[in-house]
Amino acid sequence: MALLPPGTRGFLVSYLSNDANTDGRTVVTGSVFAPSGPAPQGGWPIVAVGHGSSGIDHGCGPSTGPDFGGELTTVSALVRAGYAVGLSDYQGLGTAGVHPYLDATTAGYNLIDSVRAVRATFSATSTRWAAVGGSQGGAAAWAANEEASAYAPELELIGSASLAPAADLTGLVGDADAGRLTTEQVPLYVWFVESMARTFTDVNRDAYRRGNAARDWKVLTSCALSAASTRVAAAERVGKFDLGAVDPAASRVLLDHLAHFTLPRVRATAPMIVIVGDLDRYVDPDSTRRAVARACALGDSLTFVQQSGRGHTNLDGAVGTDFLAKLFANSPPPMSCG
Repeated sequence: MALLPPGTRGFLVSYLSNDANTDGRTVVTGSVFAPSGPAPQGGWPIVAVGHGSSGIDHGCGPSTGPDFGGELTTVSALVRAGYAVGLSDYQGLGTAGVHPYLDATTAGYNLIDSVRAVRATFSATSTRWAAVGGSQGGAAAWAANEEASAYAPELELIGSASLAPAADLTGLVGDADAGRLTTEQVPLYVWFVESMARTFTDVNRDAYRRGNAARDWKVLTSCALSAASTRVAAAERVGKFDLGAVDPAASRVLLDHLAHFTLPRVRATAPMIVIVGDLDRYVDPDSTRRAVARACALGDSLTFVQQSGRGHTNLDGAVGTDFLAKLFANSPPPMSCG
């Protein structure tokens, strides 16, 4: 297991953020870190890390896990490279309340406010920052880039890196209806249905589950940090048509909610890199390509990288951190789009 560099300063924090759906203030938990020793001129630059899907319940946030929800290696590498780091648990995962699963904009706000939490905790920090994340966190980093200029004008976003971002998962609805969900996608669909049912009265769980999916619903919606093996076994028991809408009206309800969370929404603030694997069975690479094309049409400075022979969890993340390091060093890589 990776270890934090010697002398690393780290704290668990609670901070204020915003719910993109209600525009209400929320309390979010997370972890913040800073390197040891004297800060460079201008203060430690900051990286906000967006973690991948970890569940939808209170207690599923990475700050409560022994290795920060699988993000310890990333955090350690960033601190070792001279960055202060904010790791958000996201709304509803470390505190009471509903976690709006796949709502990238709310998670993006949570990342931006984790940067503010870093600056409130450590005095020798810079206003310059970047966002990086994978899967759900990849979408959060992308959304943070889109929202940064309006939401945090006092901070200077230099760029973002999104690995296998859950930017557009609207295809989950049709795939579930047609019995095409992969085993890996079952928890994504279940978590989304459950999250929406906790939030909106027009989402009835029983309109989207039957058979083993209905019987194992509590296991399938459990926190990934403490019940990963049992959830995987339950997902493997889900039959081809155990998930999916009972009728077109129910399908449309779910699709409308999911489409509301889809990226891009607005032009990005700063350059970004989006990295996918051609063997991804969680997030369809074609859906990401379509999201990238829409972002390019908005005028984003975006570099798209497809890694051959890679899936969802084994991407070469160094490509993204190297991209950000060049931006921090004021020597940006050549910009393209798509």
